[in-house]
Amino acid sequence: MLKIPLLVFLACPCLLSAQQHAGNGSPGSGGFIPQLTAPHAWMGNPSYTMSLQNGLGGASGMFGISAGRRPFTWNGAPVWIDPSELVYQTSIALGGAVGVAGDGSYDLTLTLPPLNMNLVGRRFYAQVAVFDAGAAPSGVCTSNAVTIDLVTRPNIFVGTSMAPPSNAYSLDGISLTENAPQFTFPHNVMGSAAHSNSLDEYVGVVDTGVYHGDSRSGTTVWSLLWASTAGYYVEGIHIDEQHDVLWTLSSGSNSALEFVCIDIDPSSSTYGQRIAETSGLYTNGPLQKWTMSPDSKTGVVVKILSDLLYVYDLDPTSPTFLQNTDVLNVPAHNNSPLHLVTTVLFSPDGSELFAAVQHAGLENSEIGRYDVAAGVWIDHNPNVFGVQCLGDMSDPVLLTGSGAFGMDVSDDHVLFVAGPFAPFNGGGGSNDGWLSRIELTPLSGSGYSTTQYTGAVPDAFEIALNHDQTILAVGTPDSLTSDIQFFDTGTLSFIGGVLLSGSRNIYDIHWR
Repeated sequence: MLKIPLLVFLACPCLLSAQQHAGNGSPGSGGFIPQLTAPHAWMGNPSYTMSLQNGLGGASGMFGISAGRRPFTWNGAPVWIDPSELVYQTSIALGGAVGVAGDGSYDLTLTLPPLNMNLVGRRFYAQVAVFDAGAAPSGVCTSNAVTIDLVTRPNIFVGTSMAPPSNAYSLDGISLTENAPQFTFPHNVMGSAAHSNSLDEYVGVVDTGVYHGDSRSGTTVWSLLWASTAGYYVEGIHIDEQHDVLWTLSSGSNSALEFVCIDIDPSSSTYGQRIAETSGLYTNGPLQKWTMSPDSKTGVVVKILSDLLYVYDLDPTSPTFLQNTDVLNVPAHNNSPLHLVTTVLFSPDGSELFAAVQHAGLENSEIGRYDVAAGVWIDHNPNVFGVQCLGDMSDPVLLTGSGAFGMDVSDDHVLFVAGPFAPFNGGGGSNDGWLSRIELTPLSGSGYSTTQYTGAVPDAFEIALNHDQTILAVGTPDSLTSDIQFFDTGTLSFIGGVLLSGSRNIYDIHWR
């Protein structure tokens, strides 16, 4: 491992989401394409490590970081970083068994510069070239390219849903401790999201509207961005960074529940205003939890006390913009007299839609998986008539617990699910809660496995992965020792917890 200081970055401020895929690599010996990964680049990190895998064991190579992206071909291999804007370049020697295809690896560790608000949001591109005689046509293969976006130190927002007013808390995402001060919103928090620039946050508050949190001064300053109609909740916040807007479920101009689009571009003449909305969403019945696809083009909302999901087109360039394009019926087949969807979530690549299903009493939950491209629900037991969700009717059976609600999913299709009621093994009290880690095969109803946390997660309702997907935060407001518990995502091992200084009933968590 090479560790060097990297103290100066100069680039254009491109404020897109951190560590995106920036270009494909090319195969070397054995058909292996070197894979480069880069973690969340928070300023002040003394050990920022990018990792290369799947290279030729013992091979030499070149590691480059550029302030610009310029695609071209070099010795037959694709290159995505601009050589004229290189800010760092070094020769490297891969580890692993010499000459063994796919066994080569390398870690590059950098010391990122201290926090400088003028540098937050600056984007860089990294890629590795490996000299491999087995790479056609000229003995050079390249890794995928990744983005490196400089951001502020990780922070965790925790919103509560109490009798008015409701507190919100800030936790340090590295030390996992509570920051001061807390902020008090006039009513229940029912959704929040952070912009990838790590400077802007947005919170939906019942009977009030959308608040904006601005961290450019070094501390977060909250102000009301958009006022909703009195008497309406503001459910879920999802940001479309391409169009500088956010979407929420709240009061439309018709004083009824609609998908509402708010302008969040400070340079726009309509900043803070409602600039688009659906028409007639409310006629589908009582609605609440909803999700947006990663490309920000689709919204899916749950009809309360049912198995129905309503799909809406939120792409402003589409001819069906703001229209209801589909209605999905989650195939819940538990023998329970009651089954209803509690929440929905897209996979990070947008290929799957997950739906958590609650049954009566303390019966086991189910998880429905929808193949977005094929337009079908994934069957987890072909030996039984109909489509079976993950749960009591899947093969193998997947036992979680009752009242599935909190969900999050990693880039490699590991699904985390939590619920506030009886755990999977039926032991403990009714509110001991449960937490499951489910490894999935993408778009397949087979090849899944699960790990259950065997301790108590009292009243687990909301969960959230950190940016590097190494830590899972779980809200456990009925715990006497920690309102937020943290778990290792690989093992579900307990890392630690925070007992908040004030009110409980945690409704929303996001990492900034």
